[in-house]
Amino acid sequence: MAISGARGSDEGYYTCVGNSQFKKEAVFTSNLKIASRVYSTDIRPLSERLIFPPPDKDRFILVKNGEKLTIECRLPQSLPKAKLRLSRKSTDGVHYLKTEKTNYGIKIFWRKAADEAVSGEYNCEAENEAGKRNYSFFVYVISKPQFKKSTPISQRVKEGENVTFRCILLKGLNPTTKLAWMKDDVEINTLDTRFKVNSGRGELFIRDVQEYDAGSYSCKATTKSKFFQAVQSDNANLKVIIKLKFIPSFKDIYYLERSSYSSIDCKVKGSAIPTVIWRKSDNSKLPLHVYQKGDKLIFNKTEQSHSGNYTCISRLKNEKIEKTINITIVMKPKFSILPINTTVKIGSPVMLHCVAVGDPPPKVHWVHEFNKDLMKNSRFELKGNGTLSISTTYMQDAGKYTCWAGNTGGLSHAIVYLHVSSEDENSRASKFSMMKTIIIAVCSAVAYLAVVIGLTVYCSLRLVKRRNASKLPEDKQDGAECTELIEKPNNVHSIQTVGSIIKSDLNDSRSHASSHQSQSTATTSGYSKLLLRHNLQTIGLLGKSTFGEVLLAKSRTQDYSDTLVVVKSLLSSDEYHGQMFRSEIELFSRVSHDNVSKILAVSKDTEPHFFIMQYLEWGMLSAYLVALRRDSTSTTSPLTYGQQLAMCHQVSLGLEHIASLRMVHGDVAARNILLSPSLRLKVSTIALSRDAHAQDYYIIREKPVPIRWMAPEGLTPAELSTKSDVFSFGVFVWEVFTLGLIPHTHLANEEVLQALEAGTLILDPLQHCPLSTVIERCTMHQPVLRPSFSEISSILADMTKDCH
Repeated sequence: MAISGARGSDEGYYTCVGNSQFKKEAVFTSNLKIASRVYSTDIRPLSERLIFPPPDKDRFILVKNGEKLTIECRLPQSLPKAKLRLSRKSTDGVHYLKTEKTNYGIKIFWRKAADEAVSGEYNCEAENEAGKRNYSFFVYVISKPQFKKSTPISQRVKEGENVTFRCILLKGLNPTTKLAWMKDDVEINTLDTRFKVNSGRGELFIRDVQEYDAGSYSCKATTKSKFFQAVQSDNANLKVIIKLKFIPSFKDIYYLERSSYSSIDCKVKGSAIPTVIWRKSDNSKLPLHVYQKGDKLIFNKTEQSHSGNYTCISRLKNEKIEKTINITIVMKPKFSILPINTTVKIGSPVMLHCVAVGDPPPKVHWVHEFNKDLMKNSRFELKGNGTLSISTTYMQDAGKYTCWAGNTGGLSHAIVYLHVSSEDENSRASKFSMMKTIIIAVCSAVAYLAVVIGLTVYCSLRLVKRRNASKLPEDKQDGAECTELIEKPNNVHSIQTVGSIIKSDLNDSRSHASSHQSQSTATTSGYSKLLLRHNLQTIGLLGKSTFGEVLLAKSRTQDYSDTLVVVKSLLSSDEYHGQMFRSEIELFSRVSHDNVSKILAVSKDTEPHFFIMQYLEWGMLSAYLVALRRDSTSTTSPLTYGQQLAMCHQVSLGLEHIASLRMVHGDVAARNILLSPSLRLKVSTIALSRDAHAQDYYIIREKPVPIRWMAPEGLTPAELSTKSDVFSFGVFVWEVFTLGLIPHTHLANEEVLQALEAGTLILDPLQHCPLSTVIERCTMHQPVLRPSFSEISSILADMTKDCH
C-alpha cells in the first residue's frame, strides 16, 4: 500500500491480512506517524520559544560589561523531537558552541561577560526530519562610553569655507550607541542641509560656514540600554573669521525722485571697521550736489545729470570688495487733468478723463470698487492718454473709480464717482427743476408787487396827513414827500432795528439747536464727539456689510472738517446681526492706537443706528497691492523690502494692542487694512462690506467665513482666540509679499475647507522672502505653537532696525 502526500489525518494503525487455502490467515499491524516541522511559522512566537531571555524588537540582547549572562535555546514543539544547536558568526565563519542540556533545551553561560568574547551575532537552530528552523539574534556587552580627551579639536575658519569636527569614542561603541552633536549644549538639527553627521565615524561636517555658526561644539553618546547615562565629550570652539561683505546687499538699480533729497547707504561688515569710498564708475568726480557723508552717498537735490553708475569700494587689510549700482532720476506721476465726478443717463456713453505726466511716462490703470478687471469687459476701453471710455453705461457701473498712474518713480491715484441715472429719474428731475423755477418766479413777482403796493399806500397816507397839516397845494406836497423819502430816508434806524431782531432770533435759534444737540448726545451711547446726521455729506456707497450698508462720507463738523469717514449702519432686525453690530462698536471703541481705526461717533437716537469710523485716503490695502502687481513691468517688487516689512510691523503693533484688550478681530486680511499716501496703516473692518469681497468668503452654517485666511479652530466660533488672529496675520504677510494674491488660488472653497479640517493646508512657499519663517510659525496647525503678537512685533522691530 502506497500513500502519496501523507497528511496528519493519515496517522494511525494499519493492518495487513494474508489468506491462503492451506494455512490460517496472517495478520501484520503497523503504526504510521507523520513527522512535522518545528511548530509556528511566525518569527516572534518562535523567538519566544527558542531564546531566553527574549530579544527586543531589534533582536538585541544587551548585557552590562562584567555581569553574568545565560543564553538558552528552548526546544520547540515538533515531531519527531528536534535537535538544537547554538552557533556564533565570526569573521572566519560560523562556529557551533559547546552547550549544556536543560529541561527546556540547551544553554550557554558566561560568568563575566566581556565585549570581545561575547558580543556578536548568534543563531539558534532547531532541526528534525521535516526540516530546519533558524533564528538569529545579537548579543552586545554594553560599556560606559568614553571619549578620547581633547576631541573634538577647536578650529578657526573663514566665513563661507567648510569645516569638519571629529570625536573619537574609546569605549562603548556598538550599534546600540547613538552619537549626536551639540552646539552650545543644544542638539544640532540635522534637517539643516548644511550640517551632516556621520555617527559611525563620529564626524560633523558644516558646509558654507556662516557668522552665526560660531560657538561651542561637542558630541554626546547615549546607549540603548538604561545602564549608563549620556556622556558628553570636551567642548571645541569654532571661531569664524568674518568675510568683508555688504549688509544688506545692494540693489542693482535705484530710482530717485527728481528735485528731492536722497541717500544710499553702503554698509559694510568685516572683522574690523573697513574704509568706504564712493566714486563714479568712470572715475570722474562726483557731480554737483552729490557728496559722501560717512558710508552714505548723499544727493542733496537730484537732477537729471546725476543719472549714471556709481561704485562703492570697501577695503580692510588685504580684502577689497566693490559694488556698482545704477542711479536713474525719475519723476513720480502727477495728474495734469484730474477726473471729475460725472452723472450720466443709463445707456449713454461716458468718458472719465485722467491724464498723468512723469518721467518715464506713467502707465494708467483704472479700478472700480466692485470690479478690479474693467478691461475684460468690452464696454470699457482705456485710451492712450489714460481716459476711460464706457460705450454703454449700466446701473452697476455706478460707484467709485480709482485712476492709478505708475512708473518707476512711484504711484499716484485719483478718485472719481460716477452716478448713473435712469430715464424716469431724469424726467422727474427736469419736471421738478421747471416747477421750482416757476414757483420762484411767481413768488418773486408777488413779493415785488407787495412791496410796490405797500410803498404806494404809505406815500399816500403820508401825503394826506401833510396836506391837512400845512394846507399846501397838492402838487407841491406830493413832490416834497417823495423827495424826502428819496433823499433823507427815515427808515435807516428801522433797518438796523430789524437786523438786531434777526440777530437775536438767530441767537435764540442757535441756543435752541445747542440744547437739542445736548439732548441728542445724552440719548446716544455717551461719546463726547457726536456727528449729527445732517452734518455728514455722503460721497458714495462702499458696499453692504452683514448687518447694513457701508458708506463713504465727508464730515462737515468743526472737529472733523474735511475728513473722510466710514459710516456703518444697522439695517437688519436679526438679533445675531445686532450682536455683530454691538460687538464691532465694543471692539473699536476701546482701542487707542495709531495703527487701529477709531470710532468717532455712535448714533442711536433714531433709526437706522450707525457708527462712524476713521478712513484713510488710499482706502483698502488690498486694492493698492493689486494695482502695484498689475502695474509692475519688472520681475522685482515695486515695493522695497523695507516698505513691506514696515507694513507688516505696523499691522502687528495694531493687532498686539487689540490682543492686549483680550479682544479678537476675527478677519485679519489686507482688505481690512486702511492705507494713507505716506504708507501709514490702520487695522479696520472695512471689508465687512462683503458684496465687494464675496469671493473671499464662504458660507458655513449660514454665516460668511473668510476661509482662506481662517485658522483651523476658527471653524468653531467658540474656539476663536488671539492665536486665530495670529494665523490670519501670517496669511496677511503672505499677501503683502505676493502683492495681493488670493491664498490657495489653485483650490476650490470646498477643497480649502477639507484641507483646513485635515490640517494639511499650507501656503505656497515664497522665494527669497526673509519673513518665510514668521509666516510658517504663524500658520502652524496647533494654536499653542504659534507666537504671540508681542513676540511677532519684537521680531519685526529687530528686522526693521537691521534693514535700516
